[in-house]
Amino acid sequence: MPKRDRDDTGQSPAPGGIDEMVATKTVDRFTGQDPSQVDSGVIVEGRLEITARARRVTRLTASPVAWDELALGFLFFHGVKIGRDDILSVSIEEGGRGAIVDVDVSPETILHALGNGVDFTMTDDRRTIPDDAPERAGEIADGSMTPGRIFSLMRLLEEHSAVYDRTHGSHIALLVDGDEAVAARSDISRRNAIDKAAGYALMNDIPTDGLVLLSSGRIASDIVARARLLGVSALISRSAATDRGVESALDAGLLLVGMVRNGSFLVYSGRERVIG
Repeated sequence: MPKRDRDDTGQSPAPGGIDEMVATKTVDRFTGQDPSQVDSGVIVEGRLEITARARRVTRLTASPVAWDELALGFLFFHGVKIGRDDILSVSIEEGGRGAIVDVDVSPETILHALGNGVDFTMTDDRRTIPDDAPERAGEIADGSMTPGRIFSLMRLLEEHSAVYDRTHGSHIALLVDGDEAVAARSDISRRNAIDKAAGYALMNDIPTDGLVLLSSGRIASDIVARARLLGVSALISRSAATDRGVESALDAGLLLVGMVRNGSFLVYSGRERVIG
């Protein structure tokens, strides 16, 4: 697959801000019954406030990097038509653990899209899935892959897991074009990691149809909904899927692969596209 043309905005497709995402705490480790004090990396918990023309519309718990990407991705997945030019300002609080992203969208539009407003979590129902999503998934060309390709993609995910390696408390998401990670983002939340990767694509005008979405997290229906809205050809995770996640993937004709670990994986949907 050819690489996508995109603007050079100075942003990186690889996860940045690792030092901002990891804190060091002294903890007591027990080996059997014997305690010892050690320094341990822990994931930093921050808070994003999204405002619409200075009116607060929602707040999210998130890792304290890529605030603008998270805001864009979150709103996009909730049905708000938005792009990088709609970001009015990004105000980061002292210490960097919180931020306010103000967007040029009417508050009423966003609150209507979020349903219940503040702290609403997207679920995979017919309000969040476009009518043509199954057809879009079926039109993806050359969407088959071998087991070797699936294992190779999971190794690519692991190569970008520096925050997880230091904390064991984060998730990561990658958008992959061929063998290239065009967006790689880590966060305390598996949803936020995907939202940030999607936000990066929006910020850099990267088409997502036909890409592969890799995730470290459980594949629930809201994760599959994100994959369907992005138009990716496959969703692959090192974790398991839920029943509604599988049903949504089957409905869309999406290749859904999970539990990629220790030389094996599970194909929940799209078995005909795994060759070998």
